[in-house]
Amino acid sequence: MTLPDGSLEIAYCANPGSMNGCLQTGSEVLLWDSGDDKRKRRYTWRAIKLKSVWVGTDTHLANHLVAELVHRHVWRQLLFPVSDNYIFRPTTTIFDGTARPARADAVPLT
Repeated sequence: MTLPDGSLEIAYCANPGSMNGCLQTGSEVLLWDSGDDKRKRRYTWRAIKLKSVWVGTDTHLANHLVAELVHRHVWRQLLFPVSDNYIFRPTTTIFDGTARPARADAVPLT
């Protein structure tokens, strides 16, 4: 990544998948600066702007963003329905009686 001062840095990317579609030279990116010079990679790549759309590259960040949107009631302005009857928390394992447990980030309040 090229920083605003022109220096080049290698940024950590938390996404283990293929990022070939995100490799567009000259695109704007969002980097998180840990401020820790002892860390192997000081910067973490959070998102890239492809054409006019921001694409998240940090898989850990997506759930936190959605939870924050719901918490701030911004979801009411979005194009998908969300109910106040859900609580967001880090990935939760749900046992529904089948052999394989399911994972969820939005759990219905009971």
